[in-house]
Amino acid sequence: MKVKAAVVQYKLKDINDKVEFAEQIKGYVKEAMQNNPHFIVFPELITAQLANLNEGEPTEAILGVSEHTDFYINLFKSLSISNNVHIVGGSHIIQDISGSYLNRSYLFYPDGSFECQDKIHLTQWEKQQWELSPAEKVRTFDTKFGKVALLVCYDIEFPEMSRYAMEQGATIIFCPSWTVTERGLNRITLCSRSKAIENQLFVVQTGMTGELTSFPEMQVNVAKAGIYSPCDRFFSEDGIIQEGNLNEEMVIFGEMDLDLLHESREDDSSIGIPLIKDMRKDMYSTEFKKQIIRNH
Repeated sequence: MKVKAAVVQYKLKDINDKVEFAEQIKGYVKEAMQNNPHFIVFPELITAQLANLNEGEPTEAILGVSEHTDFYINLFKSLSISNNVHIVGGSHIIQDISGSYLNRSYLFYPDGSFECQDKIHLTQWEKQQWELSPAEKVRTFDTKFGKVALLVCYDIEFPEMSRYAMEQGATIIFCPSWTVTERGLNRITLCSRSKAIENQLFVVQTGMTGELTSFPEMQVNVAKAGIYSPCDRFFSEDGIIQEGNLNEEMVIFGEMDLDLLHESREDDSSIGIPLIKDMRKDMYSTEFKKQIIRNH
């Protein structure tokens, strides 16, 4: 089975109302659908533009995007349904019933349903300036293309996250990210590539370029989307299926062959690299102390 992904290198820009935001999202979806993808992937904090519509100082305005949650969900649900496509709606700051703010990634299904993964590892900015709360569970989600997982930006840098997702059956990890330096981008890119190799799965990663002029933390953004595979005889020499151009607004496309992935995992030939089969489970395992799902 071959799975096609369209990955959006999103351009942040100042907006005056929700209509502008919706039209920008619809434009990317329209471009993506020209290649009939099974998944469209948007970056982390995709709704940051909506902070332009909120009053108050920058942190208050950023957290205030949670007030637009219904609008965000309804927009992406309608696009997923009308285009018969799965959409990773990047991530969005929400406020849960306890009053805590979380960085939540959404997977929208063509039937109108959706699933969520909250960010587990928060950056210093998210903890100190925005005072977000971390999630405490890695989830996997069933699709007709097999199990997938969502690891939000910084989460891809922690090997336990992707290893656990693989052990739960994920063959594709989507990584919506937001980075403001090339160092940050390189960490996300290199970790995405390494996780694809280490866990013999596909990783789809993207980020944002452009700027929001009223928000110092979002005046510089660095993006380079990528679709990555294992690096063995079934795939390319470098494990890169497709990459975008640095800081260019664009949609990239790539195809992930799940049949080849399973062949790769079972390849015990003299030149095979079946990492999953060769794991020393007699020596180590991935064990989580607690797994808690926060209320929506």
